Amino acid sequence: MQGKSGNALCSNRDSGKGKAMTEQVEFVPAKAGDAESIGRLRQRIWDTTYRGIYPDTAIDGFDYEWHRERDLRRISDPSFMVYLIRCGGVNIGYLIFRETDTGVWLHSLYVVREYQHRGIGRQAFGILKAYCAERGTDRFACNCNPHNENAMRFYRRMGGAVTGTDTGHENRQEDSVIFEFAFADGGVPEKTGICEGKMTLEIKPDLKGSILDIGGGGEAVIGRVYGDRVTAIDNCQEELDEAPNCCTKLLMDAEELSFADGSFDNVTFFYTLMYMTEKTQGKAICEATRVLKAGGTLCIWDCTIPAAYPEPFVADLDIQFADKKIHTSYGIVKQDVQSSDSIRQLLENAGLDIVSLKEENGQFQITCRKD
Repeated sequence: MQGKSGNALCSNRDSGKGKAMTEQVEFVPAKAGDAESIGRLRQRIWDTTYRGIYPDTAIDGFDYEWHRERDLRRISDPSFMVYLIRCGGVNIGYLIFRETDTGVWLHSLYVVREYQHRGIGRQAFGILKAYCAERGTDRFACNCNPHNENAMRFYRRMGGAVTGTDTGHENRQEDSVIFEFAFADGGVPEKTGICEGKMTLEIKPDLKGSILDIGGGGEAVIGRVYGDRVTAIDNCQEELDEAPNCCTKLLMDAEELSFADGSFDNVTFFYTLMYMTEKTQGKAICEATRVLKAGGTLCIWDCTIPAAYPEPFVADLDIQFADKKIHTSYGIVKQDVQSSDSIRQLLENAGLDIVSLKEENGQFQITCRKD
């Protein structure tokens, strides 16, 4: 890995949109003249990412000169690594991290919206891994605003564990959680820290016919178990991009499914409802019931959440199916609580009959039928 005066770090990426084309993504060590470009990128990204989280005055009254001077100091400070991220010669983001007395700290990793979901974040983590290896460490940490849901999902997917929180401020810009990452031999961070609701879950392939899996991006557990019988929907394209190509994957809102009534033999929610408010849960369950065939089965796997604010709630699972076993964590920061009783009430409100309800160690599975 090159230092501040080294060469750009490059990678060719397929754009994945429209006609296939090869684009070169570069992580270019920033120079003093780049400080203004980083500030303009920051304001642009704040406007699309933090509107409604940061005060409007922080975005509309962005102090370019203050940020330029701070970025200049960082660029000239040998403890900082500052990169402009470029694609086709265009500035599309920036990466800033440093070595401190307590370890490596990621300050900023931002990409403009139209270039997200292309694996650039993973490339940045590769740079961080190389930097950590050069310094004889296998871990780093960062702050994240818990209201930035896309960033929270990305850091969890990359193996981050929440090791600290500072939330509940009147100004939500001040809320933060600390993620810690520990790299495994293969280069993907291992999950660290303390999680709640640890258990082993076995998925048996006993559903017959077509399956709609709601929130089926990411690990795509249901898709892996049932293969091409599954249509997985998710409201986050990045989650779908990360899921293996084992089933049909569609970008869709669970509250407004674009399927006809009675389209599927089965509908599944695998640790999806926990990411929804109670109001959204009710709408999603009603929509799932609508597209479920008469006599069809709706299955839910989820967990009891006694509290998820201000401290995050994390369910740590070993999931076993066929001859495979995967480990994953599902974490959330929200004010709603959740229990099997609250979900059962929503199912009954939607007109579904409860066939079975199994609960163990804070995790539950509910099977329903539509008359």
